[in-house]
Amino acid sequence: MNLEIEKKYLVKKIPNLDNVSKIEYERYFISNDPKNQIRVQRKSDTYEIEKKIEIGINEYKKEKKKISKEEFFKLTSSCKDVIKRDSYLICENPTITIKIYHGKYEGLVRAEVEASSIKELESFKIPNLFGREITNSNIGMDAKLIKLSRDEFLKELLNENERIDDLELDNLRIVQNKEYFCFGMDSILLANFVDSINSKNIIIDFCSGSGVIPVVISAKKKYRGIVAVELQDEMYELLSKNIMINGLSDKISSIQSDIKDIKYIKNIILEKYGRDNVDIIVCNPPYKKIGTGVQNENKVKYIARHEEMCTLEDVFLSSSKLLKSKGKLYLVHKPDRLVDLLEIARKYFLEPKKIRFVHPKLKSRASIVLIEYVKNGGSELIVDKPLIEYFDDGNYTDEIYSIYSKEEKNG
Repeated sequence: MNLEIEKKYLVKKIPNLDNVSKIEYERYFISNDPKNQIRVQRKSDTYEIEKKIEIGINEYKKEKKKISKEEFFKLTSSCKDVIKRDSYLICENPTITIKIYHGKYEGLVRAEVEASSIKELESFKIPNLFGREITNSNIGMDAKLIKLSRDEFLKELLNENERIDDLELDNLRIVQNKEYFCFGMDSILLANFVDSINSKNIIIDFCSGSGVIPVVISAKKKYRGIVAVELQDEMYELLSKNIMINGLSDKISSIQSDIKDIKYIKNIILEKYGRDNVDIIVCNPPYKKIGTGVQNENKVKYIARHEEMCTLEDVFLSSSKLLKSKGKLYLVHKPDRLVDLLEIARKYFLEPKKIRFVHPKLKSRASIVLIEYVKNGGSELIVDKPLIEYFDDGNYTDEIYSIYSKEEKNG
């Protein structure tokens, strides 16, 4: 038997794996006792049966034996559940592999560190891309993981202060951290306001935060691909997690970048789609000017709310440089910035084409405004009918229920 000494961690940010060989795993358990496992697995084109016995803290003995394809199917024919993952070897001293899970466990990205001794393992310096240690947890061992329901699994993925919200749309969910900036109705209304009926459209979401806008767009609109751009480490980690848990990695790409880094964003888009401009940009930017609002917020929340790292001018300049001619920008903001929203946009050849004011109740002032711009567009402007969020009794209006894809409860 081989000796295995290991620790396991969640991965906050997946490194570039384009040039790293991938091994596809399909693993079934004959015995899933974590202390005495018997598992049958396919590793790409190889089939094997493996025994793994716990002999100490983070120490195991493993014994592997190759089997035929026919034996593999015979042994797994009565197994109901399966672990599917891709494995990437990114370091050999110590051995570090990245495991990306699929299917029922989509959203789990695990780093496994194997050492030659406990001393070597304990002296291992944890890199920044690693999150919390999960060595003996329910998501750190496949024998425990396979016993979890999807809901139980998702709860295990949550870090401190995180919660998971059901969007009630195509089983989509969003992980949020209550210590950071959580999305509101403005993000949902903006995603719904986007007009994308062409399956060839490339869409960028600026200031993506936890990713609720691209996730909602993925279910409601037509497009070729969506690129979500987020600067802050903490929010980018949530964005990446939400793309993965919803199984949207083939539809939504994420970029950790300042939206002002046009050259970098253009290069990513060119590499992925063969052109360096896009059809649609969506943005829910920081609403508050520097020096206004609450000043003692934590840094993550402050940057999300204030124009510290991203001003309105930054949004319009970057949008103008990235959009193709006649491409569209969709923005949500506060009505008290309407003059700026029109004047600055025109400076960068972005012509407002449609405006819709959103009111909490029928007799309330508008609380937000939704605007569609067209690059190099004409001067005609449509002011759409107001969108009312609530009836006087506090219930959502029928249109809001429709936007949230819920059954209308009024009328």
